[in-house]
Amino acid sequence: MVVVVVVVVVVVVEVVVEVVVVVVVVVVVVVVVVVVVVVVVVVVEVVVVVVINSSSRSSSSSSSSSSS
Repeated sequence: MVVVVVVVVVVVVEVVVEVVVVVVVVVVVVVVVVVVVVVVVVVVEVVVVVVINSSSRSSSSSSSSSSS
């Protein structure tokens, strides 16, 4: 009887540990994906701002040079 209880407890503990490991892995993957998405969005925003600024500068400089 004691052996059966010990075996059941060991099996339950193994299953719980496996579930916890899977949950931790899923959480880590989700966090990594969120971080990557945030970094990509920030990089795209910076690139867009730089392109807009450079284009506006070039257009303003060209217009000023043409007016002169």
